[in-house]
Amino acid sequence: MTVETGGNCNARGASGEGGCFQFMPGTWSYWSQKVFGYVERQTPANEEYVALHKIQAHLNEGYGEKEIALIWNQGNASPCKAGTNSYGVVYDSCSYVQKVLVAMR
Repeated sequence: MTVETGGNCNARGASGEGGCFQFMPGTWSYWSQKVFGYVERQTPANEEYVALHKIQAHLNEGYGEKEIALIWNQGNASPCKAGTNSYGVVYDSCSYVQKVLVAMR
């Protein structure tokens, strides 16, 4: 949350992501359905609950901090990528991972 929005839960990204943790709408629907058993409203408390559940699921799968940051940012734990997404937003997964690791310390 610190890296994504600095705690601004009203933040909206140029790619359609929103909330404290910058969930894409489809990702929010999928994960809230998985965690709650139905698609729950995207509130700060619900986002935190889902994010912690999602992170714990990745830890249980054997992923470490770096891989989880990559999954959060680019959808998989593959090597870092940089470029421009289909919305015209420039991204750099390596840079993102470093920000997450610094914030965790």
